[in-house]
Amino acid sequence: MMAVSSTKKRLSPDSISEYNAYEEQLLRSTLRLPGTCDWLFRVEQYKSWHNGAGPPVLVWTGSGRLIVLPHRSNTHLSSWMWKVYSSVRAGTVCRTDLTSPRSAVIDHLHADAPDMRCPVVSYFVDTASNVQTTATDILRALVKQLVLIHEASRQEYSHDIQESIQRLLSVRDEILTIAILTQLIISLVQDIGSCTFVVDGMDHMQELEILAFTRFLRDVFAQSPVGPLNCRLILFCRETLGRGLRLENIPQSCIFHVQVSHVRSDIHSYVDREITRKQDERSISNDVLLIDEVRRTLKKNADKM
Repeated sequence: MMAVSSTKKRLSPDSISEYNAYEEQLLRSTLRLPGTCDWLFRVEQYKSWHNGAGPPVLVWTGSGRLIVLPHRSNTHLSSWMWKVYSSVRAGTVCRTDLTSPRSAVIDHLHADAPDMRCPVVSYFVDTASNVQTTATDILRALVKQLVLIHEASRQEYSHDIQESIQRLLSVRDEILTIAILTQLIISLVQDIGSCTFVVDGMDHMQELEILAFTRFLRDVFAQSPVGPLNCRLILFCRETLGRGLRLENIPQSCIFHVQVSHVRSDIHSYVDREITRKQDERSISNDVLLIDEVRRTLKKNADKM
């Protein structure tokens, strides 16, 4: 555990946040279909962001349009096809862990720097939960991961970090908590040397929470009190964030709009997987020709999105 000093309170990383980034990433990496998401490493915006030639913030977004479902007489088949169609979204690469670009990016970054020269910290908003994610939730999770990285380096904590930790233990005001967390992130990144942030699902938060998180981005990437930090961020979200909230307002950013042409092969892999899974789970039909027609129809309509 981390001890600030013998006379000060002790702080365990789990007391900062219960979020387990390792388990979240492991789940998504395990579910992701082999061979999917390879296209994203060839995108010019990603390559520029990755090699440092472009802006430090890459916003990954898209329209999220749905495929239009043709009428089918088979009720069970129609219901299942609608579910598959509804999962295939252009802007979010199926919006499923089966073809998840967010986990692919993290795996790619880890493989690129296995010695932790540029550690990765991440947060995936739980879109299935009824509990609303706040900006504080995300920042606490990021701080927890940075603390663990800092502990692994066996460095001494700077005075600024020690003071921020003590304040975090006692503060109750939400605005002040965000300010302390922001300062902690800046100080920890400065101590560690470099860092990559990956955040997915910001668009599922309430507008006030999105505003709070974008203020954090401004403080870190536009006006850090210690000058430019050696860090970068990739943000996955929809184009529409809320009233008065525009992706263009995110500082130091480049926006990449995902199109179906980028994810076509991933969508085809997803369709093949879903047909196989459905046949094993509850047979759609014993008619091989019908199954082939379903496969072709799903892929054909996906290509027209």
